[in-house]
Amino acid sequence: MNKFVLIFLLTVLSILMPSAICAQETDSEKREHLTSLCSLNVAEKCFDLGRMWAEGSGGPEDKKKAREYYDRACNLDHWNGCVFFMDMLSKGEGSPQDAERVYPILVRECGRKRPEACHLLGILSTAAADMVKARDYYTLACDLGYGQGCLMSANLWEKGEGGARDLVKAKSFLEKACSLGKAEACHPSPNPSVFLMAVRVLLVVFIGLFLFVAYKKLRRKKKTSTS
Repeated sequence: MNKFVLIFLLTVLSILMPSAICAQETDSEKREHLTSLCSLNVAEKCFDLGRMWAEGSGGPEDKKKAREYYDRACNLDHWNGCVFFMDMLSKGEGSPQDAERVYPILVRECGRKRPEACHLLGILSTAAADMVKARDYYTLACDLGYGQGCLMSANLWEKGEGGARDLVKAKSFLEKACSLGKAEACHPSPNPSVFLMAVRVLLVVFIGLFLFVAYKKLRRKKKTSTS
């Protein structure tokens, strides 16, 4: 066989071999591979490893280990790792329930400019009836490009919850939410108070016209009877 042809074939084989080996990799081998990569602080691999332990893929199911790997992924700035870890903390999966740890994680992630974390802090603040903090967190989420945060901010500014009422700011938050893909912000429903006022005005006008027409008919009848 021609020497150059042999070299070419060997080169192609060397390129194809790794993908072929990966395709044949078993779940247990994949788990070992992910363990090695997670030990090198590869956040996504720690998250994938957590899922394998949680689902019992490639070995026994172990919620405690899953929780540990989600925690590690979260500390390495992997948002999905944080979400899964906080979910397990809240439910008490893998270890005793520890919902109090959720709040500081969200504060840390919001500080890392994670808009979803800021928005969740807004929701927690709303649930705690701390509307000042709620408005601040929703605004942060909006500033970081999270459309739902803009919607919530607009609502609080319009109602004057968590601070002074400002319809101009409310409108600006709605416009930003619209630009971020929130369709409901592009065609907002009318302000209920304004809508009710308009209905009342129309009702008064309608009653006035009705009374005026009735009065004119009554006068015509009187003229007809006197003549």
